[in-house]
Amino acid sequence: MFENVKNYIAKLVKEKNLPYIDVSVYQNHNELFRCYDGTRNDITGKEELIAYSCSKPITSICMAKLIEKGVVSVDDEVSKYLPQFSSVYLIVNGQKVKPTTPMTIKHLLTMSAGFNYDFATKPLLELFDKTNDLCTSEEVINAIIEEPLLFNPSERFQY
Repeated sequence: MFENVKNYIAKLVKEKNLPYIDVSVYQNHNELFRCYDGTRNDITGKEELIAYSCSKPITSICMAKLIEKGVVSVDDEVSKYLPQFSSVYLIVNGQKVKPTTPMTIKHLLTMSAGFNYDFATKPLLELFDKTNDLCTSEEVINAIIEEPLLFNPSERFQY
């Protein structure tokens, strides 16, 4: 079923001299296909791969499809889907205050939600240490919202 994909991966590795490539296809949380290859000698298939900003185009495409289907709107408040986001806050004159603008899907997609994007905050470092870096998305979200926003959503861009 995936023989063409395997052949294409092998071709890419050879033609582009790729040190490592790993392709997985999942359906309903079940792995249907996995192929890893590369020019490195030490490939095991257990390499730790960190996507960082490479996830942004994938997330944006998924959100565009959900928006297109009418499942979500860019104007929906994030707290509609992640209730813990109703507790985000800023520090103004030394006081915790609620943002003047509710955080929306659009703010997340345009990097204007007010987050600092610092992965070395105390709550995140404590979480990573406690879970040996094997934390859930919900745990990460809860740690992120412990820190104040840098600005009200929509005020500016922050990457």
